[in-house]
Amino acid sequence: MTTRLLVLLALAACADRPATVTPPVPDVTEPTSLSATPEAPALASDTTDWAGTYTFAEAEGHLTRTYRLAVFRDNDRWVGSLDVDGYQTMTRLLLRGVGDDGALAFVVARYRMGNATEAPAIGDTAFVFRRGYFDGTPEITTRWVAMEPLLSTTPSVGPLFRRVTVSFEPDPVETTSVYTEIDLDACRRLDDGGDRMIAAWACDGYDQLPIYVTEGDLRFDVDVGTPNDRWTTPSGFNTLGGRLEWRIRDGVAVGAIIRYRIDGIEDVPARSDLAVLSVGSAEGPGCLVAWVPASATPSQNEAARDLADVADTLPCVER
Repeated sequence: MTTRLLVLLALAACADRPATVTPPVPDVTEPTSLSATPEAPALASDTTDWAGTYTFAEAEGHLTRTYRLAVFRDNDRWVGSLDVDGYQTMTRLLLRGVGDDGALAFVVARYRMGNATEAPAIGDTAFVFRRGYFDGTPEITTRWVAMEPLLSTTPSVGPLFRRVTVSFEPDPVETTSVYTEIDLDACRRLDDGGDRMIAAWACDGYDQLPIYVTEGDLRFDVDVGTPNDRWTTPSGFNTLGGRLEWRIRDGVAVGAIIRYRIDGIEDVPARSDLAVLSVGSAEGPGCLVAWVPASATPSQNEAARDLADVADTLPCVER
């Protein structure tokens, strides 16, 4: 869906909303469900201060969740359109922004088409953005309120959401996909062939970025850009798909995706997972940052692309 269409849909939804009064920006000690409803404070003169697209992602093994928040103005108020996808998650919310230049609380105004949950409830504050310093660095920090993150390791307060565009005009730079084939017979062999248990190759990737493939004990490890010293592969015997998908923004590879076909083990059935990789460079190696199962929503491919688009912000996974 284009950004312009997203804005039009959100504005249309706002047009027929019932009259309400707006709750205040909650303090850290306030409950998640707001009961007080005084009129919202006047907005500061800089009406583009919060505008833009913000993203955040959580990943730990097969547990993944991506957040995309578009913030814009509807007459004299801030509006947010939030999409959350991932493990057992498909959330579509229209949010009212309540606050000023220093802090903005996002209150659930209504559920959008495709929403599959009623948590948080309408009228609850999902989370709060606040400007300030975090570890001595100026940041926009997020404090979760009624909306809970997927992982227990995600901090309750911290610089989580990252603004990737500062407005809707011009449209954000589109992230697209480019595919390169992986044919090990055509790749350059890196090992000397002396160890029959381990083999390694370097294959041609996007824009002269190599794909490093290592095979050992019928299991594969893949790195892109630069190799790392991690051995990250499923426990079951596995094979790789025949091509790698690069996510490209402004001509630069920001993430990569490759399919693993994994044999079943005892009572565990065979499966086909997508591995999401960050791209290594001269500044440091990349790594595998997420596994995306076939059950991911809205689809396995879309969930993997959402994670690959922010792969450089995700930690490495161990297996």
